[in-house]
Amino acid sequence: MTTRRRSSARPLYGFLLALTAAAALVLSGCSSTPAANPASASAAACPTTPTNIVVTTNVWASVVDQLVGACANVSTVITNSAADPHDFEPTAETSSLFSSSQLVVMNGLGYDEWANKIVSSLGADAPPVLNLGDAVGLKLGANPHIWYSPDYVQKASVAISAKVKEIDPKSSDYFDTQAASFATALKPYLDKIASIKAAYSGTNIGATETVFNYMAAATGLVITTPPGFIAAIATDSEPSTRDVATFREQLSDGTDKVLIFNSQTEGGLPNQMRDVAQSNNVPVVTITESLNPADSTFQAWQIAQLDALAQALAT
Repeated sequence: MTTRRRSSARPLYGFLLALTAAAALVLSGCSSTPAANPASASAAACPTTPTNIVVTTNVWASVVDQLVGACANVSTVITNSAADPHDFEPTAETSSLFSSSQLVVMNGLGYDEWANKIVSSLGADAPPVLNLGDAVGLKLGANPHIWYSPDYVQKASVAISAKVKEIDPKSSDYFDTQAASFATALKPYLDKIASIKAAYSGTNIGATETVFNYMAAATGLVITTPPGFIAAIATDSEPSTRDVATFREQLSDGTDKVLIFNSQTEGGLPNQMRDVAQSNNVPVVTITESLNPADSTFQAWQIAQLDALAQALAT
């Protein structure tokens, strides 16, 4: 039984399609419309001509958009919260989007490896790339879901601000103002994390895969799910019968107080574990890897999920 398909191990179908076919293969999540950013709407006009920035996912696009304000046009490649981002297959349109930008911001750590391949294909015309996994100090093989770590989000925002000031130095003061506004906008999110940690640190929870690991650590929650189960789901392999049985038991005997379920993960086993939790009255907190709704901001999306988690823990 396949639990997850990862595009990094799959050919880049459609990437070399003729441009005439690209129109029929319009990305369901590709958009040249800037991500939602209430702060930038009232910001002062950009002192220079806005640059074009393409971001691989809408999670990071929201962060980038809030940091650049009116000084950049932010385009997003993946925005569909109903699909598994690991399955994304770029097309000729994606390549065109990259070639017309002055900066590419990617998650890195193997999560969006297709972006590196597109950049490499552009040769001397390729825009500079900001790899956020590298920027926060992680190496390939680390958990790539770094936007679930408040520490990495803040480190990534610093790296983004530094990079855009490098590309557009005349707007440095403007970018500093945007960075200060974003830091203020993050405070309720950071406060919510702290409040959950204060109330529920040490509480056992289950998780169908690795996406929530960083946030579990930040909130002091303990993921008891067998590491072998989580690792198998993360690497598109089969967990052992023993690990599956242990996870079922933890959801049935009261060990786990909450189950974290990633609704964008494909496969039968995560769904089965969700069903086991529900049948044993274990609250299920559904999370996503992409903004949900797609026009939300990073912090609003995260706070909504954290609110759901707090409510589940209090049940």
